[in-house]
Amino acid sequence: MAPLVAPIAYIPGDSRSTAFPIGRPALFELYDKMFNCFWSPSVIRLEDDARHYDALTPAEQRTIDYTLGFFANSDSLVNDNLVGRFMAEVPIFEAGLFYRLQCSDEDVHAITYSKLIDKYIANPVRRERIFAAAMRLPSVKRIADFIRATTASNASFAERLLRMICVEGVLFPQTFAEIFWFGKRGLLPGLAQSNQLISRDETLHTLFAIELYNMINEDAKLSKERVLEIFAEAIEIGNQFIRDKCPEPLFDAIAGPLNADLLLEYGKHQVNIILEKLGHAPHYDAHNPFPFMEMQMMANHGSFFERKITDYRQPDPDMDDSEF
Repeated sequence: MAPLVAPIAYIPGDSRSTAFPIGRPALFELYDKMFNCFWSPSVIRLEDDARHYDALTPAEQRTIDYTLGFFANSDSLVNDNLVGRFMAEVPIFEAGLFYRLQCSDEDVHAITYSKLIDKYIANPVRRERIFAAAMRLPSVKRIADFIRATTASNASFAERLLRMICVEGVLFPQTFAEIFWFGKRGLLPGLAQSNQLISRDETLHTLFAIELYNMINEDAKLSKERVLEIFAEAIEIGNQFIRDKCPEPLFDAIAGPLNADLLLEYGKHQVNIILEKLGHAPHYDAHNPFPFMEMQMMANHGSFFERKITDYRQPDPDMDDSEF
């Protein structure tokens, strides 16, 4: 399939081979933020996580298993789209900077989730089933197929870009909310730490995609009706997944309730935020049902990136594990 060129009003500096002069300041700012947020899987400390996981109820373990299986597969699929399609279709210097770094981001995420699975699941048969979630768990497979179909689609650039916004801006945050719920309870500290870092990364990826969508020529953008159809499809796919992994309601005196209906509402609230950033009115009658997610949402992304998310630093190559 020959690469298309995204229908954007290009400027002479887009195809330059030098970093300066910056031609797309908004895109470069997002790249710069992502660069300054870059981290390594080695900063995640997992000493207590397996013990916490073993103490969870079967329903809580099911939720974590589905979550890790979903994410361990999804990040590599996102990279397939970036490398196979978007990087060739958007010949803008700043976009190339961002996409190349995003690919590294997604690799870090995939490695981190795989390490978590390896740490939590002692039974090799069960562990392999979670690693193979994109093939063996129907609701995870459906999301994986959604991403693969987007990568292979002959649909317009605008539609494919919006579908990836759905993945990183709606389907991912629904699951981040669930992990933050466990973190609010003081459980699974390694997973909670990685979730802070990964949710921040994915917010940046979504904001970049929204910025790029808003650069598309008006006659090449999708109609409001088509936009809503795509979001509705993503919500329906996500709804199947969250009901599979969270079939019974959970409750904690500190974190409050967690159930499929609340996660569905949170996904719809995310759609409303994205719609407004795309220049459309909100569509769903939904609000954020999780107070602990308020600072994590794109609506508050300014404060999100200004504050210190978690205590971490890049490892010194001369430092042994005990010192680190």
